[in-house]
Amino acid sequence: MKKLLLLLMINYLSISNAQVLNEDFEGGIFPPTGWTTDNTNPSRPWGLTTTIFDGDANLQNTYNINGTSAAIDWIAANNDANLISPTFSLVGYSSANFNFNVIVGWSYMINQDLGDLVAKVSNDGGTTWTQVWSEDTETGFTDDNDNNPDSDLYNTVAVTIDMTSYLGQSNLKVKFQYTGNDADAVSIDDIVVDGNLSSNTFFTSNFISYPNPVSSNLSINNLNNNVINSITISDLNGRTIENIKYNNMDLANFEINTSNLNSGIYILRIDSQEGIATKKIIKR
Repeated sequence: MKKLLLLLMINYLSISNAQVLNEDFEGGIFPPTGWTTDNTNPSRPWGLTTTIFDGDANLQNTYNINGTSAAIDWIAANNDANLISPTFSLVGYSSANFNFNVIVGWSYMINQDLGDLVAKVSNDGGTTWTQVWSEDTETGFTDDNDNNPDSDLYNTVAVTIDMTSYLGQSNLKVKFQYTGNDADAVSIDDIVVDGNLSSNTFFTSNFISYPNPVSSNLSINNLNNNVINSITISDLNGRTIENIKYNNMDLANFEINTSNLNSGIYILRIDSQEGIATKKIIKR
C-alpha cells in the first residue's frame, strides 16, 4: 500500500505543473511549427537573430538571449509586425503564467518612444486581442546614462504575466506586436505558458492507469466505481486528440485503445460525476 501511495504521489507531482506552450527558437526553422508572422513592411519581417543579423556578430551578440532568439530589425519607415503563437488551452488549470525574455533598446524604444513592443492574448483563436504587457511600462529596461543612444545596455528582461483571467479557456493564442518608424531592433526568447493542473490529489488517486508508457491498450482501474461521463486525451499544447463519451457509466475497470496516437506525452482527463482526474501518459 505504501508503494502504491508513493507511485500515485509521483504521478500527481509529474502532471500538477505543466508547460502548455514552450518555444526557444533553437530549431533552425522560422516561424516554428504552428507559429505565424505578418508585417506591413516587406523588408522587415520577424525572423531568427541568425538571419536578421546575418554576418553581423556584434548585433547577434547584442540580441541573442539564450542562444538564437526571434527578432525584428528597425527601419526608417513605418512597420507593424506580429509574431503569433499556436492555439493552446488552459482548460483544467488552477493557475497559469505567460513568461518570456525580451531585449529592447532603451533610448529609441522607450526614452524617444519611436517604437512599441507589446504582448497580447486572444481567447477566440486570434480574432480579437487584449494587450497584457508593454515595453513602455516595463521597469526592467535600464539606461546607462551616457547620453549616447547607440551604446545602450540592451539588457535582457524576464517577464511573467498572470494568466488567471484565461483559466478554463481553450482557444487561446499569444502574440508580440512591433510597431515603429526609425526605432530600434528587439528580440524575444524562451516563451513559456505554464501552470498547475487543477487535479485533486485524493480524487486522482481513485484511478490507476497502466501500463505507462503504453503501446496499445491503456487499462484504467476505477477504484471507487466513480460514474464516468467522458475521457479526453490532449497533447501538451492543449489540442484534443480524442474524446470518448461514456454516458454516465459505472465502470470498475476499462481500457482505452491508444494505438492511433503518435509517440509522445499526452494528458488524460477523466470527467466523472464526482470530479475530474488528470493523468500524464506516455505513448511509445
